[in-house]
Parts: sequence; structure tokens; C-alpha cells
Amino acid sequence: MTENVTLLVYDITMGMAKGMSMMLIGQQIDAVYHTSLVVYGREYYFGGGICNNAPKSTPYGKPIQEIPLGQTELPKE
Repeated sequence: MTENVTLLVYDITMGMAKGMSMMLIGQQIDAVYHTSLVVYGREYYFGGGICNNAPKSTPYGKPIQEIPLGQTELPKE
């Protein structure tokens, strides 16, 4: 049995880095990225420890990109 694995990419500034970084730090930064993995119907991410939630329900907002990584043959356990 195989299971799809997807990387979700978030901008934890929700767009503010792109709009305000030049003014605040004198350098253009498009985003402050945070990532998570979705596998076996759960989203796994670091949030002061390894956490998991239903996919796309983390405190980091809406993902800006979803990248399929392939499949795993490892069991959920």
C-alpha cells in the first residue's frame, strides 16, 4: 500500500513581508516560509514541537504552494 506525500508551503507573514520588507529592513523579502507534510490524511508541522492537524487547518493560514513529493510505502505507524 502506498500513500501520497505533499509538501505545503506557507508565508507566515501572509503577504506582509513582500509589501513591507524594503521599507523596514532595506531588503526585499518575498515571504517568510514555513512548510509542512501531508500524509495519511494529516498535516505534520513544527509548532514548538511536532504537531499534526487536519490538512490546511494549521495556524499558518492558507498554503501558498502545494508540491507533490511522491509516495511512501512506510506504514502510518
